[in-house]
Amino acid sequence: LLGSLLASDLQAFRSLGFLAPRRIRIVLSGQPNLQLAWRLMLKKDYDVKVVSPEVRALAFLAGLREIVFASSGYRQFQAGIAGIRD
Repeated sequence: LLGSLLASDLQAFRSLGFLAPRRIRIVLSGQPNLQLAWRLMLKKDYDVKVVSPEVRALAFLAGLREIVFASSGYRQFQAGIAGIRD
């Protein structure tokens, strides 16, 4: 059953152009059993990398930092702190 569901998702991704028929790197994260199933389906046509929970957590935190530090609210906050020090 899982194979049928994944095959359906894979076909949908391909039909929408998300998985072009060229060699691309796909990074999998999430539930280990699903990672394994996706890896088995994708490894023939794509360069597949499975991400550990530790790496996933670090990447998530790095992404949050990028979002926060790029926000106008953070820049305003920093400008306010700089004004207090002066």
